[in-house]
Amino acid sequence: MLLTEIHHDFMQLPNGIRLAYRAWMPTNAEQQPVPAILEYLPYRKNDGTIVRDELTMPATAKHGYACIRVDIGGTGESKGLFDDE
Repeated sequence: MLLTEIHHDFMQLPNGIRLAYRAWMPTNAEQQPVPAILEYLPYRKNDGTIVRDELTMPATAKHGYACIRVDIGGTGESKGLFDDE
């Protein structure tokens, strides 16, 4: 199965805060929606979990899931204020 990877993009919340994310998905996911696994942790998407993510996320996407790794507001490349874990 062919994959699409979005290494860095933003999603905007209703309050205007932009959250950075990285995603892996089957190439046809925009035309034919697939289930998604969302990981929303205070650990930046391009730091501590990057090695694990680059192994597990594409493998999971090959089984028909979209995998999205989001930086919590105020962490990593996301805007906003992070006050506590």
